[in-house]
Amino acid sequence: MKRLVAFCLARPITTLMIHISLLLLGGLAVTRLPLNSMPKSERPVIRVEIEYPNANPQQVEREITVPVEEVLATLRGVNSIDAESENGRCDVSLHFDWGADLDEKKVEVRERLARIRNELPIDDIERIRIRGARHSGDEIMKGRISSRGIDLSENYELLLNRIQRPLERIDGVSQVVLEGVTPLEIVVTFEQTELDRFGLQLDDVIRRLREHDSNLTVAETLEEGRLRRARVIAGFRGIDSVRAFPLTPQGLRLDRVAQVDLVEGELRFGRHLNRSFAVSIEVFKESSANTVEVCRDVNAAIAKLGEDPELEGIDVLIWNDQGQDIIDSLDGLKNTGIVGSLLALAILWFFLRRASATVLVGLSIPISVLSALAWLYLLDRELNIVTIVALMLGVGMLVDTAVVVVESIVRLASEGRSPRDAASEGTMEVATPIFAATLTSVIVFIPVALGPSSQMSDYLKEVGLVITLTLGSSLFVSLTLIPMASARIFRRGESRSGRLFPWVLAGYEKLLRGVLHHPGRALAVAAAAIASVVLPLRSGFGVNLEDQSRIEKNASVFYQTEQSLDWRTMERHVDAVEDALFEHRDEIGFADVYSWYKDNFAWTAVYPQRPMTEKELAEFTTRIEHILPTIPGVQVRTGDWGMFWGRGRGSRSAGARNVRVFGDSNDRVQSILVDLQGLFAGVDGVASTEVRHRESVDEVTVTPDEELLTHHGLSSDRFSQQVSSFFAGRTLSEVRTSDGERRLRVRMNEEERNSLAELESFEVVTASGARLPVSELSTIGIGPGPGQLRREERQSSGSLSVQMQPTAMDRADAIVEQTLASYDWPRGYGYEVGSGRWQLQQNESQFGETMILAVFLVFLVMACLFESLVQPFLIMVTVVLALPGVVWFLHASGDDLDQPASIGLVLLAGIVVNNGIVFVDHINRYRSRGLELFEAIVRGGCERLRPILITALTTVIGLVPMAYSAEITQTLARLGLPVEGRIGAQAAGMYYFTLARTIIGGLTVSTLLTLVVLPVFYWLLARTFSPHRASVAIDNSLSETRTTPD
Repeated sequence: MKRLVAFCLARPITTLMIHISLLLLGGLAVTRLPLNSMPKSERPVIRVEIEYPNANPQQVEREITVPVEEVLATLRGVNSIDAESENGRCDVSLHFDWGADLDEKKVEVRERLARIRNELPIDDIERIRIRGARHSGDEIMKGRISSRGIDLSENYELLLNRIQRPLERIDGVSQVVLEGVTPLEIVVTFEQTELDRFGLQLDDVIRRLREHDSNLTVAETLEEGRLRRARVIAGFRGIDSVRAFPLTPQGLRLDRVAQVDLVEGELRFGRHLNRSFAVSIEVFKESSANTVEVCRDVNAAIAKLGEDPELEGIDVLIWNDQGQDIIDSLDGLKNTGIVGSLLALAILWFFLRRASATVLVGLSIPISVLSALAWLYLLDRELNIVTIVALMLGVGMLVDTAVVVVESIVRLASEGRSPRDAASEGTMEVATPIFAATLTSVIVFIPVALGPSSQMSDYLKEVGLVITLTLGSSLFVSLTLIPMASARIFRRGESRSGRLFPWVLAGYEKLLRGVLHHPGRALAVAAAAIASVVLPLRSGFGVNLEDQSRIEKNASVFYQTEQSLDWRTMERHVDAVEDALFEHRDEIGFADVYSWYKDNFAWTAVYPQRPMTEKELAEFTTRIEHILPTIPGVQVRTGDWGMFWGRGRGSRSAGARNVRVFGDSNDRVQSILVDLQGLFAGVDGVASTEVRHRESVDEVTVTPDEELLTHHGLSSDRFSQQVSSFFAGRTLSEVRTSDGERRLRVRMNEEERNSLAELESFEVVTASGARLPVSELSTIGIGPGPGQLRREERQSSGSLSVQMQPTAMDRADAIVEQTLASYDWPRGYGYEVGSGRWQLQQNESQFGETMILAVFLVFLVMACLFESLVQPFLIMVTVVLALPGVVWFLHASGDDLDQPASIGLVLLAGIVVNNGIVFVDHINRYRSRGLELFEAIVRGGCERLRPILITALTTVIGLVPMAYSAEITQTLARLGLPVEGRIGAQAAGMYYFTLARTIIGGLTVSTLLTLVVLPVFYWLLARTFSPHRASVAIDNSLSETRTTPD
């Protein structure tokens, strides 16, 4: 380092050109770095979706779900497995270790499913899909398509050809999904009278239609070295071939017996956006595509749609644009960093009182940031939310090394050294400690880089890389540009100081001498501070490393029906709720209302006007709860969206706690959930509870008499097929047409299949050809049936959402756990609290290991620096002294130690020791020059006071805009100033103010205690290892104190 400093002092122009080059490279990188939301991190989930038409949830679970679970549960690397069975389909989700190769796992899943093909009712399974947690790629845009005077439900082909397909041709777009319209289908509709007239049975007709669609390889021949394959290709080629299909050897055409039409597919759901019916449009990007660029291109293409005459009267409104969200988030974080930088420079000016020194130190910020961006560009990285947050964290830390160097140079210059000598000697005096301080801030990320992969580690790796690049660049600036410039702008003997700091310095010297005379007092203060963390821990403060992006940022309203209702009736109830919301729009303070409804289910999402904390969102939800209308037969209430979507591992609403109950019997699980709902109803602090999927559907059950069936030569399967074909119909193959593939459906006339009387009188054909009504062969009953069956870890399970009152948020976890513990749980049944518990446990384990290894590595660096095993332990006290600040500051702000805060704690372990390093190193220098221990501590402490205060305050003040972005934004709004894009500490579904608050609280308390407690520990250790010298030093100090007038 000495040669580097000497080179920069001797070659100032070269040094200047190097830094100008770094600025230019960084500026170029800013324009070329791709923008994205979050670091690339794919959730390790594979979903197997199987469509099994005309089967109720119990049948789906028995015949599909359980066999699939059994064969997939033994896959290597599966952490957990869960499934849902509902009418006509099942969804099995496999959760793997983080970082698993999902492409390879999908191949293994296909192989396992092929093994049990013969165990599944493969002829009746309509479709099997294997995919990731969501659609292939990432959802980047949501919108709606509305029209003026046009029925969109009858214009699927128009929307497909003029909107969906043009958007899918855009580079980077993987898929465009339209919901609310369905493609045309070929529907064959029979009437029983026509079937009877021609002596046909519906079940036989369906079998013949299915058999006609074949594509088989029947032989392979080898002729003259060439392999030839013989294939039989049958099947329908367009709707005309369906109409002309012969049903009998005599050539009876299908269209003589049934009506064959091209019609819109059946749609039994809908959606509203701000009270208007809409067709949903969702755009997904390829995993490697740049989100911002793809969104920009899609918006440009949508703007051109208005020029298409065929789309006149049709509007496309994008209301969720992730590309714009990324730009807004990055702008907010960037502006927060700029404000933090200006505040840090103000602190520098306050202490240094030199414009030249302030500007010189301030230059380290843009040079370091742009240098780091240049390296990110060269490393083929991207600019995302986590990257910007890491750069913001570095704003205050960047000036630390520069401040120490400048302060050392200024001090030597004021003592009469020449500018060049002051620059050289002052830089070299602190070169080793600032190098060690930088290394301790960087080395804490090594355990993350070498440890197992997880979502939390992915974020920490990104932060670690950026912090390493920025601090490394800052160290380079401090050892090159600053000494070179200082030798030319500072003057011999020049000394400036404000009025306040000398008074602070005198007070600190007096305090320091006093605590060294009475070390027990300082130790008592430190012990009391550390012990005080017990109070917030007992008052509800805790650790919550749940993924914040899984906490919903809107309020959810659900509709629980007392009886089965069709989707049109549910739409009328949705209309009533939406009308009530818009009547109280100003009172509630929402921006948009989005609703989705289907048979027996509806959901309304209310989006606030600005991002809110979880506690604020809970209050927002409470305001909505108070204005919800009363609807006879329907319970309308706010609830937890995560309970209704996914499997308890999905998102959850603000202020909600999810309780999962599991056991062998689904009926017993549901009974326990009802008991728990009543138990929580009387608990103070609980606002409401909701049992997921407790709603049932009215179900007609047909129980065949096995003896009668056997007597008439019928099997249960044959009986069920005839009844099912008549009343539910069948979906057959895809028919190739000139306009693409069309689904072929067969059904009876609606009037003949929609009443209980028709079911009772329906005649089943026996083996002898006789016809007997269903009522004679079976018992028909009506009763409630489950709308959905849920399983987790191959056990039946159910979920209860406990919505907490805003005033009880800090005690939420304790209240839920105490209430559950008071319940008398039957043997074989248990519970689990929290969504994504498997990932939460992984995050907690990862965090604990990272902290332990980070502290150990910091100790290794200091042991190498000081060539001592004692002094590193001394400095590690600063880490312990930071804990009271972290706990109390977060608790006072109403926050837990969440995922962003845990990142701040890892950073803090490397930051707080920096003060101790420069403090102890300076004392050691004076002792090596022969100064007595007592005076070395006092003089070293007083001379290090200003750089320690500057570095701590610049870091703390620089993070204030990030820690209190919401409060600053609200203040600006009250002052009537524009706040759009001003300041932001929330992006991509995660809040980062707890990260900043962790560092602010920990660094503030650690710095204050370090300035007092660290000298005392140093004094006590020195006395222990060299008692004679310590005794002489304190005697001399006491004699000087007696002779010194007050």
